Amino acid sequence: MLTASFPDENRCVVVVGVDGSSASMRALEAACAFAAARPGGIVHAVLCVRLDAAMLFTEGPIDLAEEGHRLDELCLGAGTRERVTVRRHVAVDRPDHAILSMAREFGADLVVIGTRRRTGFERALLGSLTDRIVHFAPCPVLVVPDGGTSAHTDPEAQMRHET
Repeated sequence: MLTASFPDENRCVVVVGVDGSSASMRALEAACAFAAARPGGIVHAVLCVRLDAAMLFTEGPIDLAEEGHRLDELCLGAGTRERVTVRRHVAVDRPDHAILSMAREFGADLVVIGTRRRTGFERALLGSLTDRIVHFAPCPVLVVPDGGTSAHTDPEAQMRHET
């Protein structure tokens, strides 16, 4: 069971990044559970769309209405069990910028993000969205793993790793 303590006893505002990955869907579930800690909890689900010149030539124009429908589908049923309002936002920006901006704008009590557990070279090359959000967030951040097994979460893998 998830429990939380928030400074304002009358509300709970959570911002969560959603992109359709299993990690982000788990993050959305966790965000709804945390928002349910107070009556009138609100989750702001953010889908980020990158817009750069190279994409315009390779993928063509971005249809924001289509992205909005995609976000609606991803959030379908989210918060229903917890009786939490889920507001959906499509942002044309880098995910870290959009999530942090919305956290500040809405006075978030918590930011929730999923992580794909990048390691080594890939993380060094691409950087870590998680690290940037944790470092600059105006509130606590909950990082939800993608749910895959690793030596840290799978007891059998842990035993194989230790021998």
